[in-house]
Amino acid sequence: YLMSGDYARAEETTAAWLRDRPASIYARITHALPALFTGDLDLADERLAAALKQYPDEPLIVSLQGILFARRDRPDLALQCVRKALEHPRSLGHTHHTYHYIAGVHAVLGQTEKALAWLERSVDTGWACWPFFRIDPHLENLREVPAFKRLISDLEQTYTALEIDRL
Repeated sequence: YLMSGDYARAEETTAAWLRDRPASIYARITHALPALFTGDLDLADERLAAALKQYPDEPLIVSLQGILFARRDRPDLALQCVRKALEHPRSLGHTHHTYHYIAGVHAVLGQTEKALAWLERSVDTGWACWPFFRIDPHLENLREVPAFKRLISDLEQTYTALEIDRL
């Protein structure tokens, strides 16, 4: 639901997941995303703080905290989170998600070249989710940048041209 922009359903399903699996760090991290993506920054802060208590150096969580700080117009803290996330090469999730969120930090801060470089790194390491890039609110500053349009177009052409055999 999150990747399609249905944040209300994402909120419902992540809350249910966390109720069913309260010890799951994946549920805890994912539960913070709908609030962050809809701009409920206080709720996102509360949820990220709970995740950080469990895993204070987890790059995925720290990069999300960077987006939170960027959205609160705290570039110093946002970029500190980027540095901290990059200090830890191992993550509970796939590193390409951390790179995507780092791109979001830079995009929110208006640093479009850096944002595009991190987004391309995210793609190059396995996260080529162009439909989500189009609606990700943290990438909004990139939407009219020609290099972003070109990246999306190239990804769309590549991945819609693939034939998927179903058995």
